[in-house]
Amino acid sequence: MERICILEPYRKFGIGKNIIKALEEIAEERGASQVKLHGQMQAEGFYKKIGYRTSSAIFMEDGIPHILMLKELSTKNDNDTK
Repeated sequence: MERICILEPYRKFGIGKNIIKALEEIAEERGASQVKLHGQMQAEGFYKKIGYRTSSAIFMEDGIPHILMLKELSTKNDNDTK
C-alpha cells in the first residue's frame, strides 16, 4: 500500500482505518497472506493500533522519516474455524 494520507481536519473519524481495512480485504481476496507499507514515523502508533508491526529501522523517503510496517492477514480458512 502506498501514499495513503488523510488530511488533518478529517483525521480521528476512522477514515484511514476504513481505507486500510478495505485494502486489506482486497489483498486477502487476491490471495495475499501479508501486507506491507512504508509508514511515516508520525503514523507508527496508528498502524500499530490496527495490527501492524514495525519491521525496519527509520529510513528517509521523499525527505520524510519512514519505517516498514507489516501485517499478517488471516486466511479464509482461519476465519472458518473461529
